[in-house]
Amino acid sequence: MPGPVRAVTFDFWQTLFVPVGGAATRLPGLNALLAPRRPDLGEAELEAALLAAGEENTRRWRAGQQFGSQGLVAHLVAALNLDLGPTESEQLLELIEAPPGDGPLTPVPGALEAVRRLRHRGFRLGIVSDTGFRPGRVLRRQLSEVGILDCFEPGGLAFSDEVGVPKPDPRIFERALSGLDVTAAEAVHVGDLKFTDVAGARSAGMRVVRFTGCADDLEDGPEADAVISSHAELEGALDRL
Repeated sequence: MPGPVRAVTFDFWQTLFVPVGGAATRLPGLNALLAPRRPDLGEAELEAALLAAGEENTRRWRAGQQFGSQGLVAHLVAALNLDLGPTESEQLLELIEAPPGDGPLTPVPGALEAVRRLRHRGFRLGIVSDTGFRPGRVLRRQLSEVGILDCFEPGGLAFSDEVGVPKPDPRIFERALSGLDVTAAEAVHVGDLKFTDVAGARSAGMRVVRFTGCADDLEDGPEADAVISSHAELEGALDRL
């Protein structure tokens, strides 16, 4: 029988924070940057290239491969026939990773309070997250901006662009467990998706709580040890596992 829970890892999007961005937040900055190189580039062509890159990112993610911001930049350069110098390439990458229109993170209701309560109780906390087009260094900065970066163990932050594999690969969970200095039997992962969070954490030997308060995953897949719809339920669920 599993022992007491010593550590908790969280998924990032749709568990701690409401998803942000998309093509709309990137279009103005990208238009301004690329117009001198492609005066004929219309917004429709640029938006189509962004959407196609998003579909490729999803395909790679489903296949267990990392695409990320570098992949998006390479896709745009090829799809739009761009000839960019080093400075423009860096500017393009920056616009992809941290669009000016993003604004601050929007926490899922009750998420920050739950994190702080668990930290106060002595749990070692981490994050296991697929980063999409926002790398771990950007997410760390955003965690600091909302005031909870210090709640997490630095070594317990496992972002897919840094580990090199996305969920459900058990290696990304194992990276967090190593940084938290706990065994899988001592840790619980909290996330929203069956395919990535539940299947991945379980393959690493962890217990799992599935969070449905932002979006309920209705796809087929393994179910978690507990399912909660509010972060107010999290402590009780952990105490019962």
